Formats: sequence, C-alpha cells, structure tokens
Amino acid sequence: MINQRSCLIRLAMAGLGAACSLGLATARADVVTEWNTVYIQTARAVGGPPCPLARAAAMMHVAMYDALESIDRRYTPMIAKDVNPPLNANRKSAIAAAAHRVLVNLYPARQSVFDSALAASLAQIPAGPGRDAGIAVGRQVADRVIADHTGDAPFAADTNYVYGSGPGAYQPTFPDFTSPPFNPGWGHVKPWCMLHGSQFRPDHGPMGYSTMADLILSVRYANAFREVNLYGKRTSALRSADQTQIAWFWANDRNGTYKPAGQLNTITQAISVQNHLNLEQNARLFAMVNSAMGDAGIVAWDGKYMSDIDLWRPITAIRNADNDGNPLTKANRAWVPLLDFSPPFPGYLSGHACFAGAWSAALRNFFGTDNVTFSATSDEPAAAGVVRTFSSFSQAGIEDAESRIWLGVHFRFDVEESYAAGVRMADSMAATFFTRTCRADLSRDGAVTTSDLTIFTNAYFAGDALIADYNKDGTVNSIDAIDFMNDYLAGCTR
Repeated sequence: MINQRSCLIRLAMAGLGAACSLGLATARADVVTEWNTVYIQTARAVGGPPCPLARAAAMMHVAMYDALESIDRRYTPMIAKDVNPPLNANRKSAIAAAAHRVLVNLYPARQSVFDSALAASLAQIPAGPGRDAGIAVGRQVADRVIADHTGDAPFAADTNYVYGSGPGAYQPTFPDFTSPPFNPGWGHVKPWCMLHGSQFRPDHGPMGYSTMADLILSVRYANAFREVNLYGKRTSALRSADQTQIAWFWANDRNGTYKPAGQLNTITQAISVQNHLNLEQNARLFAMVNSAMGDAGIVAWDGKYMSDIDLWRPITAIRNADNDGNPLTKANRAWVPLLDFSPPFPGYLSGHACFAGAWSAALRNFFGTDNVTFSATSDEPAAAGVVRTFSSFSQAGIEDAESRIWLGVHFRFDVEESYAAGVRMADSMAATFFTRTCRADLSRDGAVTTSDLTIFTNAYFAGDALIADYNKDGTVNSIDAIDFMNDYLAGCTR
C-alpha cells in the first residue's frame, strides 16, 4: 500500500508543472448558467411578486447543486443527502434534468419551453447509459426538493390581510390602490438555511422603536421622512443625476423585467464568466446566492407582516403627515415618488435591500473577498443601455438598497436595517451549509482510508474514467492524481 501511495505521489509531482501551466479554462456557458438563463427568461415571462420568483430560483439552483453533489460528493447536498447514484451517472444530464423537473412543477404552462431547453442540454451529451442514469438522478433529486417545499403552497396563496389604522399603519397606495397586499403569509414559508423567518428580524423594531407611536413621533423618523420627501419626489431638485440613474437601474419592479432576483442572478452570471468558474463552482455559487435570496424574501416578509409594525409607504406618510402627531413632519397631498407606483406591501423591511444584502454576502463568502470589480446592466426600461461598474459586492448591494430611497418608495431605516439583516443571514448560511465532504471516500464508508487509495490506484492504472477521472474533465491524467492525493491527505478536514 505504501508503494502505491509513493507511486501516485511521484506521478502527481511529475505532472505538476504541466498542470500548473494550464491556467484557467476559457469562460463559456455551462449547463448551470444555461438553466440560469432559462430561469431569468421565465421571470420576465411570468412576472408577479418578488418572493415566489426568488423561491423558484432557489428551488431550481438547489436541485442542480444537489444533483451534481450527489454524484461528485465534493460538497454536502442541501436537501437530497441520501441519493446514491450509479458511478456512471452523467453530471450534466443530472443537472439539466433537475432544473427541468423543478421548473415544470412550478410553471406547468411553460413546459414546452422547458422541454426545448432540456433537449438542447441533452443534445450536448453523448446518448447512453451514463446520460440516462444522470437524468434519473436529476429527477430524483428534484422530486426531493419539490417535496421539501410543498408546504409553502398555502402561504404563497394566502391573501388574507387586515389593515391597521392610525399614523404609520400600512395602507393601499396611489395610483391604483392595489389590494390585497402581496403574500402576507410569506414569512411562514419554509426557509432554506434558517430555523424560522424571524431569526434575523432586527431587534426591537425599526431604529429600536418597538411601537408604532414611538417610531412615528421620533426625531429619527422625521429625519428619514425629510430625506425621502426631498430626494424621492418625482420632481426633486436635490436628487442628483447619478442618484436618479441608480434609482432606475435597480428598480425592476415592473412585470416584463426580470425582477430583483433575476437582476442579481444576471449579475452573478456575469461575475462567474469574468472569473472563469467551472461547472462545480457555478453549481455551488448559484445555490449559495439563491438559497440566500430565497431566505431573504422570508426575512423581509416576516418583518413586513409578522412584526408589530406594518409600516406605511412614504407616499402615505407624506400625504398624511398632518395627522401623524410629529411636529417635525409636513404634509404634501400632491407628493408622488419617482417610481409611478409603490409596491403593494408594507415598507419595513425592504425586500430589495434584504435581497441585496444576502446576495452581496453570499458572493463575498464564496470568493473569500468583497473586493471584486465587475460591471452590470438592468432590465428596467428607464435604465436601458446603462452600465454601472463596482469595485466590490457590498458597493453594489448598498447601492441597490439605497436606490429605494431615491425611487421614493422606502425610508432609509427600511433599507439599512433590511440590508444588514440579509448580510447576517447569508453569513450564517455560509458558516453552516455548503461544506466540504470527504470526497476521497471512494468506498463511501464515511472515512478516508487506505482502501480508498487502493480503489483510486487500481482505477487510475486501469484507465477507469468512472473513478479515476477525479476532476471530471473527460480524461484520466496526472491532474486527477494530484487532486485525489490532496483530498486523500486532507482526509475529512476540508
């Protein structure tokens, strides 16, 4: 056995120079990003509130990640932990089948679109037992993910809401006075990486005020009121051209756009391409980002509906300030925000800001740094052709959050506390989920031992790609030996 190990180490070291000279692969679309594009197109087509769309993205990306990791076993699956695929199962067909299954379940009216996308994915994979085995794995994993979230349906369909009264209470807004508010029960949807929706709710209410009266009568509320009154007004003379561009760039509130989750997934895909991520990295990145955003929607909607303060939107506050009891606020019954409508749900917490905080923190945790430069675009018609460049994930996330002030639909405390809640939630997720497994445990007995070395050694010298193609690039070479030995020597500590 020692001779086998020495042989592998010498072989790996002999190929080390060649391996290191390969550099990063040329960026190209893979099956994960192809189905991410299918999701984005779906978001544009189906529209609706932001939380169900974020849930759909989380279900699809978690299913793709779990399908891959059920085969690769490099990282721990999120939900489908007990799927044991055959060794010949193809990873790409598993990923595509998982995405297809989830989307058909969520949007059956678009099945023909998803069927065409699946056919395109499978056409790139040689037909045979491996492809068929992968499809079976993907469907099995998808069914686990779907079953895990079937209990969400009653909360997703819930429209029951009792409006409050008095200063600060949320009320339908001009111009359409849409009723009822969207998804009042969403705070009870099953989380991905949290224990419950209130886990990351800010302590003691907005700015620390636990009652509506204390909040509305405070000087700090009056300051936030004044800011959005002056800068969020449609005809504001104080809002800069850049602030106006920021407001529209991050909006994506209208049906026909890809909505907040779609924009952040589009930007994530651009970052992936820029950084030449491979298939496994993309599966993990998008699962991290979308499970974080799926939970961000739960966090925000818990704050909107499940706390003691269902807060009015700025347009209601400003038009009714003569009745709020605060001498520092002044009513303007003709005031309208830059956005031509206010989203039909309470303002605190801000969904956009919570999504942005979760997204930026998930990316920071994946890359191990916040300082990544990238550029982004928008689906919002008022920002057509605009390209904005950022030097960090948090810069983009904070700009996204603050855009809601310049758009006139949120107070500053709405967005700042929501952004912070999203960051805390995503940091907690990264510390607990998406952890490395004992990948070198080829015998799957829960430990890395010399029996695993024997299995790999025999497969390597026999040219058995099912086992010895360790990095799944289609060939068996010294790079596989290097990767295996790194994992073998690390045992289960990575």
